[in-house]
Amino acid sequence: MQPNPELVGVSCSLCGSNHHRLLFKKRGNFYKIPFCIVRCMRCGLVFVNPRLSDKAITVLYDDDYFKGEGFDPIARYEAGEANALQKKAEAAAVLRTAELVTGISPPMKLVDVGCGVGNMLEVASNLGYDVLGIDAAAHAVSMARRRGFNAICGKLDEIGIDRKFDVAVMTETVEHLPNPKQVVDAVHRALNPGGWFIILTGNVASLEARLFSSSWEYFKPEGHLSYFSPSTMGLLLRQFSYVRIIPFPREVARAVLRLAGAFRAPGQGSSNKGVFSFLGRHRLASRMLFNLLSSFESAGSALIVLARK
Repeated sequence: MQPNPELVGVSCSLCGSNHHRLLFKKRGNFYKIPFCIVRCMRCGLVFVNPRLSDKAITVLYDDDYFKGEGFDPIARYEAGEANALQKKAEAAAVLRTAELVTGISPPMKLVDVGCGVGNMLEVASNLGYDVLGIDAAAHAVSMARRRGFNAICGKLDEIGIDRKFDVAVMTETVEHLPNPKQVVDAVHRALNPGGWFIILTGNVASLEARLFSSSWEYFKPEGHLSYFSPSTMGLLLRQFSYVRIIPFPREVARAVLRLAGAFRAPGQGSSNKGVFSFLGRHRLASRMLFNLLSSFESAGSALIVLARK
């Protein structure tokens, strides 16, 4: 058992308010202590307070985390694992959805913020994007590099990058950030005018989150520090000129992806085939589908967010 970590009280990272109400307590998987999940009384953001100190958070993302032996048992990101293939399928779904809705296409310059071991980098590179990955976890960056990708170890808001990007991607990352607004501001600066920011995260306003409450799979309070809804995500992205938020029925999408072959393991075919090829040929149908999903904030357990600078 890990020793009790240092906890720090925090204000709401969106509006700065110190007024919040307790929703419930949830025991951690790594430190084995209860954490308080609260809702900001001013803006509605759901977050962990008090949360782990920055030092205690850093300890979470050691080598074991990427093997599924840390605070998140499903985080088996090692290449070849079945879960890694699932992550690539999700990455393909997110990127192809963004292409259909926004019109982005290769060979644009794409930066993956929180790239992990490089699953999104692989998907985007195979589609023809010029990719760069950034992650604060040295083990993840090392693995991404071993897979042949250009990756930098550090935090976007702390390292200096002298190039601009057409597309920034942040999948399953924003919920981990102690200060998401600071990182989003850095993404905004790193984008070319008219560039797109693509986010995938959990939807705390979803029917699934409401039904399962503290048992919802996304409530992992050691590493998942903030939980966004369509409304609070809109507040986070206020500096962008256009924001489109699509509730994403993750389990349904996974089933469709498996059945339609939108993403396959290496040697089994191209990720360009399947359901997204169909939607690409029938753009009116795809727009109607995404418009329908966008009108129901509780429709999906995850959010695909598309924001234009």
